[in-house]
Amino acid sequence: MVAALAAVAVALPQICSIYESTAQVVSRTGGFILVFVPTFAGLTAACGGLTSAGAYNLMILGASEMIVALTNSLLLPILGVISALSISTSAFSSKPSEALVNALRKIIVWGITVAMTLFTGFVSLKCTIAGRADTALSKTARFVISGAVPLVGGAVSDAYSTVRGSFDVLRCTVGAAGTAAILLIMVPPVVELLLFRGALSLGAAAAELFSAEGLCKLLRSFDSGLAIAQSVLVCYGLMFLICSAILIQSGG
Repeated sequence: MVAALAAVAVALPQICSIYESTAQVVSRTGGFILVFVPTFAGLTAACGGLTSAGAYNLMILGASEMIVALTNSLLLPILGVISALSISTSAFSSKPSEALVNALRKIIVWGITVAMTLFTGFVSLKCTIAGRADTALSKTARFVISGAVPLVGGAVSDAYSTVRGSFDVLRCTVGAAGTAAILLIMVPPVVELLLFRGALSLGAAAAELFSAEGLCKLLRSFDSGLAIAQSVLVCYGLMFLICSAILIQSGG
C-alpha cells in the first residue's frame, strides 16, 4: 500500500496534466477545423464540387463539434473515475474495480474506433457519389457553354477549364497545409502519450518482477486511462485526414 500510494503521488499529477492537455488539443483541433473546413469546402465548391463540398462541410463540422463537446462533458469525468478506481484497486486489491476499469477501457476504445470507421465510410460513400454527380454537372456545363455561345463557345469552355484547374491547384495546396497543421497539432501529444505509456509498462513489469501486486495493478490501470486518451486523439485526427483526402480525390 505504501509503494502504491508513493507511486500515486509521483504519477497522478503527470497523468492529470496529460488528460488536461488531451482536452486542450481536442479543443484546439476543433477550433482549427471550424476555420479550415469552410475554406476548403468553399474552394472545392468553386472547382465544381458543390454537392461533395456541402456534404463534407456539414458532416465534418458536426462531428468535430460533437467530439469536442463529448470530450469536455463526458471523457474527462470518465478518465477521472478511472484514476480513482485505479487508486482504490491498488490500495485495497479490489478485483471488481480492476474489472470495471478494463471494461470501461475496452468499451470506450472499441466504441470510438467503430464510430470513426462507420463515419469515415459514410463520408467516403457520400463524397464519392456526390463527386461523380459534380463531375457530370461540370461536363454538362462545358458542353452547354460550348454549344450555346456562337463562335467563341469553345474558347469560353476552355477558359472555364483553365480557371477550374487553377482553383484545383489552390485547393490541393490548402488541403496539404491543413493536413500538415493537423499533424503538427496531433503528433506531439500522441508521442507524449506513447512515451508515458511505455514508462508505465516498464514500471508495471518491474513491479511484477518484485511481486508488488498493488503497484503493478495501479500502473496498468493508469495505462488504461491513457489508452483511452490516445484513442480519442488518433481517431479524431485520422477522421479529419481521411475525409479530407477523400474530398480531394473525389473533387479531382
